[in-house]
Amino acid sequence: MKFPRPTQNAFSVWLLILPLLIALGTSTSFSQECAGCLNSGVPATPNGSGFRSSNLSFTPSSSAPDPWTIRKRVDEVTVFFTVTNRHKFVDDLGEEDVNVTDDRKPVPRLSAFGHERDLPLRMGLMVDTSNSIHYRFRFEQEAATRFLQKIVRREMDRAFVVGFSDHANLTQDYTDDPGQLAAGVSALKSEGGTALYDALRSACGKLASAGDNVPMARTLVVLSDGDDNASKATLEQTIENAQRHEVTIYTISTNNSGTIRPGDKVLKELALQTGGRMFTPNSAKEVVKAFASIEDEMRNRYALSYRPTDFAENGRYRRIEIIARKLKKRFHVHARKGYYAPLAEFRELVPPQAGIPADLNTPDQRH
Repeated sequence: MKFPRPTQNAFSVWLLILPLLIALGTSTSFSQECAGCLNSGVPATPNGSGFRSSNLSFTPSSSAPDPWTIRKRVDEVTVFFTVTNRHKFVDDLGEEDVNVTDDRKPVPRLSAFGHERDLPLRMGLMVDTSNSIHYRFRFEQEAATRFLQKIVRREMDRAFVVGFSDHANLTQDYTDDPGQLAAGVSALKSEGGTALYDALRSACGKLASAGDNVPMARTLVVLSDGDDNASKATLEQTIENAQRHEVTIYTISTNNSGTIRPGDKVLKELALQTGGRMFTPNSAKEVVKAFASIEDEMRNRYALSYRPTDFAENGRYRRIEIIARKLKKRFHVHARKGYYAPLAEFRELVPPQAGIPADLNTPDQRH
């Protein structure tokens, strides 16, 4: 059977239709690729107040780029910090009011700037359940539960609960459910010695494994007397680990002896070197105030990201200095002191979950 030869008119019709088919195919492909961007499920931040890339021309409209699409680079540093004026938070600074020095060299440009409250939070509550805990334990559990219920936002933040003695025990994995977090706190039981450093290193590893493709706040809140009699790790190794994973540590001392003990100095150093704070409540009422102060600070912290000018994956410690000024007035800045650059061979050879004990490496059921 022979097919008739197409006429000249038929060729003309195909020449008209072909460009339309190509355009339609290109449009469909583009829509499929961008579906994830438009339907990411991340709430938009009104009036351009979100954490955003500095090289985006942001306009407060529905067509504005989503600030959460920033991707975290290996050679990018993220720092969280508070700015105060006479003990009052300053919350109206722009990136033009902030200067950053990395390893004694000025940072020419910020890649992102905003408030921590515009970022997703990944947080661990760590409670010392060793035999050294005291009569305020149950009250501290209740205060911690109220804190988690207030600080964790549904569909945006997630937290886990860990009790530690001579080993770490995950009583609640990542969740944004206040009931599950409360149950995790209630499940904490007293037992054994104290391996604070090992538990902290494990928790930092768990926070790091939460994902770093977008900027997020990683925070640990620790209730302990600071005494460690069972860890394999040292204090210096623990601090270095937290700095490498960009984890902020807030500490609440359970020492109610009325005197400063060696454990208090440990808790202070952990907080100081990671950009957090230490609290020393002397009564049950002050425990509530300590949690309230942490919540207040977390809601008033800034976040910025930048790429160091001479970055190298050599594992070296790099000191950070942030200066904040507005209308010729210089403010007090509280931030971590520095960070360790990653090691290229370590990043390539060690899987993300390595170093996390099985009891803190339970899969996240939500994802």
